[in-house]
Amino acid sequence: MIRPGQGLISVMEDGDSLNTTLDQVVDRYLRDTFALSRRSLENENAGALGCRAMIEIVSREAAVPPEDVPSPPPFIINTEYFCQVGRHKYVTALRNFEGDERQASYQRVALQVAKTLRADR
Repeated sequence: MIRPGQGLISVMEDGDSLNTTLDQVVDRYLRDTFALSRRSLENENAGALGCRAMIEIVSREAAVPPEDVPSPPPFIINTEYFCQVGRHKYVTALRNFEGDERQASYQRVALQVAKTLRADR
């Protein structure tokens, strides 16, 4: 759980993705959210076991279900960096509240985390 003024960065391997494409993984993550932007990024320093090509998705979702609050709900901004090494797909995810003045700083840190990701297989 995050509170206003906080961000959360997590890194995970998508365990259900060995036989799917990276685009299919992205589509699954975006299923119940509204995508604000999508762009492709290159990581020139990745090496053989790193994430060379990444997809950045910025999306927006309600922090709580709208039917659970009497007024418009606060929103969460998700910034996710997807990449593939061999058949393995990884996502570095940042969550912060919409309007957080430190969002750009959080995004820079999350991108650096994604760029340093290495597979050991």
